[in-house]
Amino acid sequence: MITVGCAPGGLVIVWVYGDDQQIEVARFQATETNLAIKDVVPSNPSLILEEYFDVSKSVPQAYENLKIGGIQYGIWDTYRKKYDWRARIEIPNHKLINVGIEMFNGEEETLFNETVINNTFKPRAVPRLIDFIFENKSKAQTVFQIKYFDEEEIFNLFKQVDATKPIEVVLRMNEDLSNRRLVFKQEEKEFTIRKIDMENMWKYEQ
Repeated sequence: MITVGCAPGGLVIVWVYGDDQQIEVARFQATETNLAIKDVVPSNPSLILEEYFDVSKSVPQAYENLKIGGIQYGIWDTYRKKYDWRARIEIPNHKLINVGIEMFNGEEETLFNETVINNTFKPRAVPRLIDFIFENKSKAQTVFQIKYFDEEEIFNLFKQVDATKPIEVVLRMNEDLSNRRLVFKQEEKEFTIRKIDMENMWKYEQ
């Protein structure tokens, strides 16, 4: 599947999706162009351009957000910045079976079989969502889902470490799945990720 996304300021991104992976394949920058309303809406050439683009009634919440924060023209290029990082678990007598990641830049990745065993560091954008599936010695599997990271918190964590060194997002808990923590780690530095729901966990039924 090919997906095209547009952002304010004329930014156009193209992603390709397949086999539980979505990657960015192109970024384009459009230039400003003036169009006559008859070229935009041929069926109603008498429409006023300002009325056509007025979102105050069609999506009032979005309109209110725009009045407060304005249009963040550069945000999508901020989302596209990548770091060498990986997600893993530290749970006694459990092993990681599957990791699903959605990133702020629109990319998605699923690790399973050999990829989750190897679980290498690789350039990835900042995570927006992570699903962990892990199993105990009895083969009982559990899902822990971060849905979603607080944008300000997770970006600040990535900004305050060395972008040239590997980073880990580590799910820690006791063997009985108590005392849960999600840790942002680089070498000896560790920060607890706090603005997430640590109760968002359930038994995985295949």
